[in-house]
Amino acid sequence: MDFSILYALQHLHNAVLDRVMVGITSLGNAGWIWIALTAVFLILPKYRKCGVRMAIALILDLILCNLVLKPLAARPRPCWIDDCEYVRSTPSFSSSS
Repeated sequence: MDFSILYALQHLHNAVLDRVMVGITSLGNAGWIWIALTAVFLILPKYRKCGVRMAIALILDLILCNLVLKPLAARPRPCWIDDCEYVRSTPSFSSSS
């Protein structure tokens, strides 16, 4: 089922959309945008409570997704199984980003 969805999505791309989506996807690489946003919220007194919640969420995400769920599932990425060329950016550190 995974590959049927993946193959269906492959028909939706074009040169412009590929660049746009790679750019959007790269915003989440290694979670830098979320870490930066959390840091900004922690610095601003008005939003500090929200920043603390965001920091806790990022830490829980790191622990649960990368240290528990990924090793537990241990699923190979589609590009490791299939030789089809996929439009992709560098994989992010988190499965939830």
